[in-house]
Amino acid sequence: MASSIMPRLYATLAGRSPPIAPFRSPHRALGAEIVSNAPEEMRAFVQSEMEKWGAAARAAGIQPQ
Repeated sequence: MASSIMPRLYATLAGRSPPIAPFRSPHRALGAEIVSNAPEEMRAFVQSEMEKWGAAARAAGIQPQ
């Protein structure tokens, strides 16, 4: 999907999503946290997680399958 479309698509859909408050309690009971991020924030989060866990896997000598 073209990146120029993403901000407009996100803005349109974000206004239509149901409130997340009712979903928080059951997920917190399971140790999870619901977050709602903009596409740029999600991209940065995923990139940082890939770097962090990739480094941990390399340090442990784990090879991709």
